[in-house]
Amino acid sequence: MKNEEWIALLRGVPEDVHPALVLQLLNGTEVCLDTVVEYLPQYFAFRGRMGGTTDEGRAFFIPWQQILFIRWEGLHKLAEIQRLCGVTVTATSSFLENEALGISTSPPPAPTPQDSVPAQVIETSTATPNPNALMDTKSILEKIRAMRAGTTQPAPRPRGK
Repeated sequence: MKNEEWIALLRGVPEDVHPALVLQLLNGTEVCLDTVVEYLPQYFAFRGRMGGTTDEGRAFFIPWQQILFIRWEGLHKLAEIQRLCGVTVTATSSFLENEALGISTSPPPAPTPQDSVPAQVIETSTATPNPNALMDTKSILEKIRAMRAGTTQPAPRPRGK
């Protein structure tokens, strides 16, 4: 991309989105954008941080030719991306996004008598858990803790506590 194209792209991004932008440079370095200082013809001046660090508020002067791409962090709906790109959001695009995500836009069908849960299933689902299964879990955890601590045998625990 040309310098002017990068400038036009970034000028079109709302300022509240800037902290979610990450610049990927040609050398593989990631730089997280915070606040734009100035769009100069040869380079980009901004405040931000290096990717993977918590050192905020650093000043960067990145030549436009060094930017490989810009990533918008987070999950975004298709309509958000379209708005950012200046594309008119239509009902069709929202429907297509919902279909791609497996979201049904029609109301669910009314339940039928075959869909109801039998009383036997309800009764067994409220049963108390098997106490032996709980003890097995505790003994497994004791063995793991003992192995991590370097001992071969875990200390015996009183039953029922």
